[in-house]
Amino acid sequence: MMARGCSLGVLAGLLVVAFESSDFQGEICEYNQATKHEDCTTYSLFPFLLIKVFDTLNYYGVAITALATVFIGVFTLTLKLSTDNLWTAAKDQIAAAENAAKMQSRDMQASIAVAQSAANAANKSAKVAEDALTVLEKPYVFIDRRIALSKSIMEIKDFKALNADSLCHIGVEYFIINHGRTPAIIKNLTTTMLIVANIPEHRTITGTPEIPTAIGMAQGVPDGPLKCLSNEAATVVICDEILRGCKFLFFYGQISYRDVFSYEYLTGFGWRYFVNANIWNPAGGDEYNFHMNVSPEPMKKAPFRF
Repeated sequence: MMARGCSLGVLAGLLVVAFESSDFQGEICEYNQATKHEDCTTYSLFPFLLIKVFDTLNYYGVAITALATVFIGVFTLTLKLSTDNLWTAAKDQIAAAENAAKMQSRDMQASIAVAQSAANAANKSAKVAEDALTVLEKPYVFIDRRIALSKSIMEIKDFKALNADSLCHIGVEYFIINHGRTPAIIKNLTTTMLIVANIPEHRTITGTPEIPTAIGMAQGVPDGPLKCLSNEAATVVICDEILRGCKFLFFYGQISYRDVFSYEYLTGFGWRYFVNANIWNPAGGDEYNFHMNVSPEPMKKAPFRF
């Protein structure tokens, strides 16, 4: 690079020397206002050309400046238009990016919603399957229909007629049975037997537990006989009222138990004694006869149908 620059410098110098040494002579004349004549000066080629170029530039300086201004204006306008186009393109690109981001966000939200819906459906299906399994396999503990008096009302009346001072209660013997498919663990069994003219409208548990807690019951195996005594002592008058139908025995209570799935249940029961037929039939309606799930999700009481 340095050798090339030196060569160009030498060449330029030789050209200047050649112009200066040539025989060309040029005159440049200027009008003298004082003498009213032209004063001419003779120059060699190179100075002559240089002066002519400067004179031309000076003479057409305004036009050249105007042309340069126009050129600069056109260039500035072109630059502005290019900048505007670039800004428009950038704005369009930003808008397109924002629209793409919004569409992607909507698609993602839709995908999330679909995934959530699928997850909810899966959870619901699992819950339905679990509930179905629990309902099909859970234990159902009830009072067995084999309910009987320990002694008949007539026997008790005769006993009280001969032993007026002896304390005597009417007793009932009963069984509990598991009709479900899985074992039941009894938590509590409470029974009460009333001597009444009408069944109480509201159920009140006043008895005491009849069997120990945490006793297991297999499917279809009755547990008993268990006993429950009347809430008041028997007398000859009471026995006569029962025999005449003025009053009757009402045996009711509840059984609390759980299954192998850790669900807890409560079964209520109510039975009325018909002395003439010597039979016990369900009585008391839904207030006394029901089966319900008490944990982990309490349910409305379901009537128990015999």
